[in-house]
Amino acid sequence: MWLAPLQWVAFAGCAILGAGYSLTFPALGVETIRHVPPQNRGAAMGAYVAFVDIGLGLAGPLSGMVVSQFGYPSAFLLGACASIVAFAFVLRLPCIKEPI
Repeated sequence: MWLAPLQWVAFAGCAILGAGYSLTFPALGVETIRHVPPQNRGAAMGAYVAFVDIGLGLAGPLSGMVVSQFGYPSAFLLGACASIVAFAFVLRLPCIKEPI
C-alpha cells in the first residue's frame, strides 16, 4: 500500500491486509494455548490478547506522528519495516516440536 499508484490498488491492499489479520489473530491464539498446560490456558490467552491490544493501541498514535511528519504513505512504510523486524525475530525463535 505504501507504493500504491492507484486508489483501487490501495483498496485491494486493505482488503488483503484485513483478510490476513482476520486469519492470523485466531491462529496465533490457538498456538498460544497449545503450548501451555490446560490450567494456564486462560491466563495465556489473556496475556496474548492484552499484548495484541497494547500493540494496536500504540500503533495508532505512532502512525499518526509519522503521518504528521512525512505523509500518509510513510505510515505504510513504517508498517512494512515493523513486519520485517518482527519476521526477523520470529526466525530467531527456537522451534517447539511438541505441545505440552
